[in-house]
Amino acid sequence: MKRILFIHCIAMAVFCMAACTAKEDTYLREKYIEKAGTPVSKEVLQNAITVSQPFPNKEGQVKGDQYVVIKNSRPDIGGVWHLGWGGGEKTVVTDNDTIVYESNGTFQIYYTGLSANTRVSTDPISITVTNVFDP
Repeated sequence: MKRILFIHCIAMAVFCMAACTAKEDTYLREKYIEKAGTPVSKEVLQNAITVSQPFPNKEGQVKGDQYVVIKNSRPDIGGVWHLGWGGGEKTVVTDNDTIVYESNGTFQIYYTGLSANTRVSTDPISITVTNVFDP
């Protein structure tokens, strides 16, 4: 009886240790961290983004240069847009969006992307907004 109880205790201890040993899926870690590849260059990222003001500033019209369209044509390079905003900075996580500025002024916009576990930022692009208070 003692022998059977001892064998059961040993078997239970082995089962508990085996159950607590985590099996880690290393596929994603290998793909995105260990073998991430070469990060894109600043020039490639700079060519992949566009910042435009599609509406010209016309006297007497509400739509004008306060509408700014931001676009990342390489969605495989995820990241955030940094927008100059009324004396501060606002971040937007998107590949394509239309931003409506609330105040006149000159603002800086740049994109920071993540490629092969490396942060890559573009040069700031200056925009000038003058149409916010036009009727």
